[in-house]
Amino acid sequence: MKKYFYLALGTFLILLALECLVVNRFVFCWEPGASTVTAVSELASENPPNSLSAYVPPPWLPWSLFSPGIIVILYGLAHEK
Repeated sequence: MKKYFYLALGTFLILLALECLVVNRFVFCWEPGASTVTAVSELASENPPNSLSAYVPPPWLPWSLFSPGIIVILYGLAHEK
């Protein structure tokens, strides 16, 4: 059971690292009643409005997630049942 937990955790870290490599920024919409159409049009603008907050991942973050992800997967593969 632990083996599959480690494999799932490592896979999650690697997928999160891939996502950080692909996207330029993560935009969070905190307004509960915001519609999808207005959110998409606001995301197309360079500066997000006040109701949206953006997070730009630093360039070192994906590689810092890849390394432990690969190590955890290798540990999960070497772990006995």
